[in-house]
Amino acid sequence: MPRVLLALAALLGLPVTALTLLTSSPAAAQSQPSTPWSVAPAANPGVRPAFQFVVDPGQTVTDQVTVANRTGQDMTFFVYPADAYNTPAGGAFATKLPNQKQTEVGAWVQLPLQILTVPGGQQATFPFTFQVPPNATPGDHAGAIIAQNTVPSQVQRGPVVVPVLRGVGTRIYTRVRGPLHRGLSVTNAATNASIGAFSFISDDARGSAHFRVRNSGNVSLNAVARVKAVDTFGHTIKNYTPTRLGPLLPGANVTLTEPTIGLPRAGLVTYKINVTAPGARATGEARQFIIPWVLVAIIAALIIAFVLWRWRRRRKQRRGPLSPAPPQQEPETAAVQ
Repeated sequence: MPRVLLALAALLGLPVTALTLLTSSPAAAQSQPSTPWSVAPAANPGVRPAFQFVVDPGQTVTDQVTVANRTGQDMTFFVYPADAYNTPAGGAFATKLPNQKQTEVGAWVQLPLQILTVPGGQQATFPFTFQVPPNATPGDHAGAIIAQNTVPSQVQRGPVVVPVLRGVGTRIYTRVRGPLHRGLSVTNAATNASIGAFSFISDDARGSAHFRVRNSGNVSLNAVARVKAVDTFGHTIKNYTPTRLGPLLPGANVTLTEPTIGLPRAGLVTYKINVTAPGARATGEARQFIIPWVLVAIIAALIIAFVLWRWRRRRKQRRGPLSPAPPQQEPETAAVQ
C-alpha cells in the first residue's frame, strides 16, 4: 500500500511530505454538508456512525462500507485502512498516514480494492474482512477506513500555494475479549513562568502549567481533567475549564497545557490536576515559586549593612575611651653658687 501511495504522489507531482490527511467520523462528515464525500458503515449509517466489533483473538468478521460522492462530478479515491492514535497535544482522534506502518486495526482490515471511482451524486458499497490475529492483546483497539481524494486541492498557506490531498474516514472500534483493566496516570507536571526583576512592584508576573495524562490500562476511556491553581495559603487563584479527553485510547500520552494566569507578587503557586474516568482516577501537582530576587537582594544588603554597623559599634565599645597621657615633669636644674 505505501508503494501505491508513492506512485500516486509521483504521478501527481507531489512530494510525500506535502500529503495532508484529514480524518473524521461519519457523524462529523454528516454534520458538514460542504464535505464533498463521506465514508460510513453500509448498514444503518445513521444508527451506526462507526464500526464496533467485539471479537476473540483469531476471529474473522466481514462487513461493508459505503463511500458517497456528494459532488456532481466523478471522484476517484485511494482507499486504505489505518491505525488510530491520540495526538500528543490535546488528544484528538487521528490516524496514521498510508505510507506509515500499520500494526493493529490498520493491519487487520483487508480491503478488496485500493482505487475507487464513484460517479457524481452516487455512492459505492464494498465489503471488507476484519481478521484479528491469534496473538492480539485483550482490550480496545481503534482504527479507520479512509477514502483519500486523488486530485489535490490548492490551499493558500501564506505566500505559498500548497497542493493538499484530503482524506475522510469512518472509525473502527474493536474490543478483543480477555482481561480488562482501566488505569490513568499523570506525569511530567511542570510550570512555565514569566517573572520580571520588578514584578513585585508592577504585579505583571505570569505563569502556566502543563501535564501529561496517560491511559495506562487497556480500555478506551472518556476522561475529564480538572485543574486549579492555589496560592501559598491554599486559596484558589484559578479554576480552569474542565478538559474532556475521549476516547483516550490505551497507551495514549496526551499533554495538557493550561492558559497563562497572573501570579502573586511572591510566594508559592501549586497547580493541581485531577483526571477522572469511569473506573479510573489520577492526580498530580506542579509547583511554581515566585521569588522577587531584586527585593531579596535589597533586603539582604540592608541586613548586611546593619550587621556591619552593629559590629563596628560593639568593637568601639569594647576598646573603651582613650585614657589621657600623663603630664611630663620638667627636669630639675641644680643651682650654681
